[in-house]
Amino acid sequence: MFKILNEICKEKNLDITEFRNSKIVNRKEYVDVILQVSDIVGWKDTPAHLLTRIQKILSESYLSVRETKLLKRLFRDQKKNDKICFNELLYYFPGKTVEILEEALES
Repeated sequence: MFKILNEICKEKNLDITEFRNSKIVNRKEYVDVILQVSDIVGWKDTPAHLLTRIQKILSESYLSVRETKLLKRLFRDQKKNDKICFNELLYYFPGKTVEILEEALES
């Protein structure tokens, strides 16, 4: 779901972090994105509930211990292949940003 959300936001030149803002429902372009994501993923509940779910996941700005271990393993594998790409790593961590991943690797 977040992969689709990221792709749609990139197509429309929108910032995904804006979904953290509770006043997003007043901005038509973001409402359109939620409706589009809802249609693509086959969301059965209301679009408002989808927005709440997205906001909750985006508000968790840390990685769990399990996620940190996975990140370090994936990063180590990419480093072995001399191909470090944080955009590929984001696929495994929905709702996280590159900054959060970099911060987790530094700790």
